[in-house]
Amino acid sequence: CVGRVPSVAPGPLPTELRGRRVVLRPLVLGDFEAWREVRQRNRDWLFRWEPKPPPGQPDDTESKPAFNARCGAREREWQLGTGYGFGIFVDRRLCGEINLNNVQRGPFQNAYVGYWIDKGCAGNGYVPEALVVLARFAFEDLRLHRLQVAIIPRNTASRRVVEKLGLRCEGTAERYLEINGVWEDHLRFAITAEEWRQRRRDLLREWVGPAPADEADARTLLTLLTLRTVWPAHHGAKHVRIVAELLDQRNLALADPDGVDDLIVSNALSSLLMAQLAQRADLEAVFDDLFDAEGAVLEMCPAGELTGPGPLPFGAVVAAGSAAGASVFGYRSGASGKVVLNPPKSEMLNLGPDDHVVMLSGRR
Repeated sequence: CVGRVPSVAPGPLPTELRGRRVVLRPLVLGDFEAWREVRQRNRDWLFRWEPKPPPGQPDDTESKPAFNARCGAREREWQLGTGYGFGIFVDRRLCGEINLNNVQRGPFQNAYVGYWIDKGCAGNGYVPEALVVLARFAFEDLRLHRLQVAIIPRNTASRRVVEKLGLRCEGTAERYLEINGVWEDHLRFAITAEEWRQRRRDLLREWVGPAPADEADARTLLTLLTLRTVWPAHHGAKHVRIVAELLDQRNLALADPDGVDDLIVSNALSSLLMAQLAQRADLEAVFDDLFDAEGAVLEMCPAGELTGPGPLPFGAVVAAGSAAGASVFGYRSGASGKVVLNPPKSEMLNLGPDDHVVMLSGRR
């Protein structure tokens, strides 16, 4: 007698899925304000790719009870095993959605994937990362055999998601879905459990695994910058020595030891330094020159030094920094202390006197 393979893995299903940067979780009533803001702001960006709602159905971007009903319907799908919906969150901010729809069991073991992303967050790889996280859930927790994604051919942004992940295109389905009142052709992409097992390690390493060295070093350097700002404010002139490790020795040029005796070393460089000094003590002068304060400065500049007050896109801040001989790549909110790196150039900012711009400059 051959036993039937269970439809889901034993034990409760996880309701929060984590990638390298994204967190996926079901939307709840408390997300309504964030949902309304992002959906209304992206109305023109999103609605041309979505089915029209049935006549008379309340707008869930305007009506909190309608949004609550939507969340309840998604919850029932979870309970029935027919669908699994997730908000895409980055730094606790709702940036989009990704869903497993129309889960079919029996001999098919299939689900359809749908997703959307805030235009201001597009281009950062959040959706491909979310799709890999969702695929792991679908194949390893739900034990599905097949995932499909259907995309209108001219929707290049959605196509880039599946192309980045190398999902197999199975051809065109003519007049496949009614989108915004028109029966549209769709390209159909798919990945099966066999393909997932073959590619799992590479996909997880590229999209979900530990951050690459450059990203990890950037976080280390920004932490040092924050400490230089916060420590004097809370501890006065008390001296502190900070030791930090960088993973890529090429990033040493970004470290600025002025003001605090930061010792910035990479694992590889420190090993080489010790080995060389053990054999030739006269190399000490060379290493002193290597770690001196000459070179570029990674700093937080008061926003008012670069731009005037009022809403403006991040791209305008970048342009202002370039005119001043600096490379701007982020900002820090004075109110929350949150540091944002590489935001979309279209993101609108309202920088005040307590906010700072993160930039690389040559000034001392």
